[in-house]
Amino acid sequence: MKLDYAAQQELGPELQEELQQELQQELYNPSLYSEVLSRIVESPLSRKEISEGFGQKQISGQLNKILSKLVEDKLIEHTIPENKNHPDQKFRITKRGILFLELLKK
Repeated sequence: MKLDYAAQQELGPELQEELQQELQQELYNPSLYSEVLSRIVESPLSRKEISEGFGQKQISGQLNKILSKLVEDKLIEHTIPENKNHPDQKFRITKRGILFLELLKK
């Protein structure tokens, strides 16, 4: 997914202001928050797939909290928004999430 330059310029400062605390934390001490985002960039993943990607046998409470926070911050979204408990439910990164990762790289 590529965003055009104008859209990046428009969303960049807004995103920086709204997620300043998360940006600061991730810049100095990368955590599960940015790791989950990085894994979802390639393709949508389920909770179980994300958990297995971190070598966990079960979905941890911490991972559930991180996923909820990422959804709340509008960095990821459900692939089936009308039924959040659907067995085929996955998470995909949003344009805002991509911008967040780009800001972390700068």
